[in-house]
Amino acid sequence: MMANKQKYSLDSLFEITAGGDVIKSHFSNMKNDKFKYNVYSNQLTDKGLFGYYDEYDYQGNYLTITARGTIGHCEARINEAFKPVGRLLVLKPLQEINLIYVKNMINNINFISESTGIPQLTAPQAGKYTIDIFSDIKKQNEIADCFINMEHFIYSLEELIEKKEKIKKATMELLLNGIIRLPGFHQEWKNMKMKDIGIITSNGVDKKIKQDENKVLLLNYVDIMHQDFIYKGISNHIVTTSDSKREKCNVLEGDLFFTPSSETREDIGVCAVAMEDIDNLVYSYHIIRLRPQIKIDKIFSNYLFKNKSFLEQASRFCEGSGKRYVCSAKKFSTFNLYLPSDIEEQKAIGKILFDIDEEISLLKNKWNKYQKVKKAMMKDLLNGKVR
Repeated sequence: MMANKQKYSLDSLFEITAGGDVIKSHFSNMKNDKFKYNVYSNQLTDKGLFGYYDEYDYQGNYLTITARGTIGHCEARINEAFKPVGRLLVLKPLQEINLIYVKNMINNINFISESTGIPQLTAPQAGKYTIDIFSDIKKQNEIADCFINMEHFIYSLEELIEKKEKIKKATMELLLNGIIRLPGFHQEWKNMKMKDIGIITSNGVDKKIKQDENKVLLLNYVDIMHQDFIYKGISNHIVTTSDSKREKCNVLEGDLFFTPSSETREDIGVCAVAMEDIDNLVYSYHIIRLRPQIKIDKIFSNYLFKNKSFLEQASRFCEGSGKRYVCSAKKFSTFNLYLPSDIEEQKAIGKILFDIDEEISLLKNKWNKYQKVKKAMMKDLLNGKVR
């Protein structure tokens, strides 16, 4: 069924004003997570948007729109008091409307910054944008209820994902440091240097193509950043190299690959493990390879190098000026590790952590699925199609 809609400018629906200024004495109380995006919904969080300001105390029903940096994200403030910062626009309704319904309409606007520097959106600029909405408040309420139900479900998935991530982090801390032991395992753990585990090599294959060389597939830096486990088909990047270089830089089951350089210290030492021999795949010159020479479970080994203690060493001992950090293969070889002597205990620990990761992956896939459902639903509802 189709219903009639009307076009309204935002300044005809709302009184639009800017938020207040930061009180300097309160600035030190702000935490590092202020003004970050929600990991799963790609939306600005409410944290840091209000609560540290002495002026502009709002109470009632309003919309807010981010107006600096990432502009145009709209949130509804229903029956709550808040003190918005200056980087928010505050929209006070001039007539009876459903704020949840209109919020979703505004979030479909492609706001364009008129600033040549940091993107900014002023109240007069925002007021010029228009939305098509139903004038009938009952219709607005019906559509808003659909939005609310879907958003609550997606938010519940986000909370569950966050909970599982925290469980994984705590479990890794306990199991990978021997703080708790799994039942049935009693052999001692051992301290080892990374060089004691296997052979560390760098000087991989470059990205050039030469007529007199053989074609190979290249395992790249981004592959290591985005994948924990390496399987056939991970790369379609074709380069060429000599037969000797292909043999020297090949990828075998159990090989571990690390990122030795990055713009941030936190991305030094990111690890991925090859789960099988992969013919004709070679690693890039931007990567370091560890080929184990001792018996070590490959799934466990991946988590071993995601342990906080290892990553802290990678971050602490890399060198750089603030724009680029690098950790040499020689330095990697000196990093300390703590691991079970019993490979069966390694397998048991690896399986527990892998299973948690699988649960998180399934939840994220479900979240992605329902985001698509929400998008399709919004398209129909906002176009006036009721199903």
